[in-house]
Amino acid sequence: MTGSMAPRWNDGLRGTFAGLSMNHDSADMARAIIEANCFAFRDIYDRIDAMGLAQSVRVVGGGARSALWLSAKATLCNTPIQKVLTEETSATGGALLAAVAAGTFASLESAVDAVVELDPVSIDPDPAHAEALEMAYQDYRSLFDAVESIPQKESRHDALV
Repeated sequence: MTGSMAPRWNDGLRGTFAGLSMNHDSADMARAIIEANCFAFRDIYDRIDAMGLAQSVRVVGGGARSALWLSAKATLCNTPIQKVLTEETSATGGALLAAVAAGTFASLESAVDAVVELDPVSIDPDPAHAEALEMAYQDYRSLFDAVESIPQKESRHDALV
């Protein structure tokens, strides 16, 4: 709702629902939001993977509590996902960077290995849903291009804020 960061940075782009019918309800719209988030994640993952930097996927925060969300991400990226169990991950990350700078750890990798706790059970791609998610992802990319091509106008609400 505040623009797009993936697949292309466009801070003027706004969200849309497409293909709705009278049979859809709020649960369908919530599912669409989750899937769109997973599709944007796939765009980012693909770029990191193309640079040869995709080594593993670790998740934190509210989305890490959703089995549906994690399964869709793992399936769309065709890679296992691990939940980070360590709390206060932003603060921990900052502390680890400081510890490496202070010489407490030789590298960020060794600091992470020593401090960050991962769930030993990973979320693996679900082959039963891979084809359907891939088709939906391709539809999303086409829709993204189509919506981006529409000039974004300031709404009356935006003008009042």
